[in-house]
Amino acid sequence: MKQIVIATTNKGKLVEMKEVLEPLGYEVLSLSDINYCEEIEENGQTFEENALLKAKAVYTFCHIPTISDDSGLIIDVLPTILGVKSARFMEEEPSYEGKNRAILKMMEGKENRRARYICSIAYIDEKGEAYVYEGVMEGEIAQNMTGTNGFGYDPIFYYPPFATTVADVSLQQKNQVSHRGKAIAKLVAHLKHSTKINIVLYEPEIPQNTGNIIRTCMATNIALHLIEPLGFSLDEKQIKRCSMDYIKEASITVYQNWQEFEEKNKNGAYFFMTRHGQKAPSEFDFKSYNKDIYLVLGKESAGIPKEILKNHMDTCMRLPMVANARSLNLSNCAAVVAYEVLRQFDYELLSKTEVLKGKDWILK
Repeated sequence: MKQIVIATTNKGKLVEMKEVLEPLGYEVLSLSDINYCEEIEENGQTFEENALLKAKAVYTFCHIPTISDDSGLIIDVLPTILGVKSARFMEEEPSYEGKNRAILKMMEGKENRRARYICSIAYIDEKGEAYVYEGVMEGEIAQNMTGTNGFGYDPIFYYPPFATTVADVSLQQKNQVSHRGKAIAKLVAHLKHSTKINIVLYEPEIPQNTGNIIRTCMATNIALHLIEPLGFSLDEKQIKRCSMDYIKEASITVYQNWQEFEEKNKNGAYFFMTRHGQKAPSEFDFKSYNKDIYLVLGKESAGIPKEILKNHMDTCMRLPMVANARSLNLSNCAAVVAYEVLRQFDYELLSKTEVLKGKDWILK
């Protein structure tokens, strides 16, 4: 059994990580198990920096794969009071009830109540290589404290899809959508060596299409890669309208050109969506490639350049359609092929039940 250290003194976090990691074949060790007693100063400016500080300190001590995390609440109109200092806010006030009442007082009269929970999980493997996975949960500061579940700032964190605070729903419902749950899901995918699925847009031109694809990527845990030039700015209203607030949680990387993309993603299996493809997506066995999957779609006006396609004809795909139709909408194509790949991987790490309203909501 492989050993892994959780760099925390929080018993709740330790129990949670054991539930996740032990089924994967890990023996989960605490700091006391390795006789680590040092106090780690969390002086980073970001959650990622603090998570890495703790993980590196513990790994240097024991040279066993190590996991650490840092998380907190950020309020748009009060950007300096919480953040990386969330756990240390009002240290003279021992109870979170008191802290929450103080925040509600500060928020009186504020029209903008937007806030978000952020969690960064750092993982250092047996070779000493570091990885960081982030999860974000967008919400608002409620008008009043509501609910008795959860902990910390949960009673004042209003999550619109729940139409209440995250302290007012079950722990299972919260974990399905929480910042921490999202970061843990990404970590688990890494530890399971799961194939990572990516969508690549070659010089996209229409912001609404890219906005819709961003929404699809966030909902399916797919990373998005954009190759310049883009026919729009990612700050445009059309992008934000189509992607909704998902753009803040999606993994998006922008490249100057195709050459830079290839150089930085050398070890993946590339598949190209083109009207010139000879096989439907369902005719490919994506699992057999044992590599990260990159689904490449071209610009709306001209598709993918012939110079690229002719080097990859064996992995070119076409969506079957009537003979006199030239193409389908770009965002529709991306969703169709993405879900075919996800289907072949049995929708790994995706929820097959409704968790926001509850799977039995229709019957109530």
